[in-house]
Amino acid sequence: MIKNISLIFRSYLYTSIFVISFLALFFLWYMFFDYELSIGNLWVARTYIGIVSNLIFNFLFALFISGQVYKIREFKKVENNSGQWLIGWILGSIFMWCPSCTISIASYVGLSGLLSLLPWGGMEVKLLAILLLLWSNYKIYTNLLTCNIKKK
Repeated sequence: MIKNISLIFRSYLYTSIFVISFLALFFLWYMFFDYELSIGNLWVARTYIGIVSNLIFNFLFALFISGQVYKIREFKKVENNSGQWLIGWILGSIFMWCPSCTISIASYVGLSGLLSLLPWGGMEVKLLAILLLLWSNYKIYTNLLTCNIKKK
């Protein structure tokens, strides 16, 4: 797996895709995140846990995009990961922002009631999103050089 990840970072194209993806997600997060508001409404530890979990999410998603683009270009097919990456991205995108933004976004899709029931206010969903992206990266990078899609 490490060998396959290093294969991605040896190429200028895939390294550029990783960096652009990471910076785009980081920029979006940075635009919506208010440090003082987060410290004021939450405690310091939760704010820092949120920042670290967001950086992990951004890294994993950018790594996944680089690997997926490599497989698409190499095999000219999209590998089906059972939608795990998509679920992880959706969950991470909705719940990685600031808590007040999360409630606003979640209320549009009817999830604010669910968030109020969770004991840590959505941190559980962040962990689930990170775990799904970890699994998706594991699946891609263990079989990076093989095509697992069967022709019909």
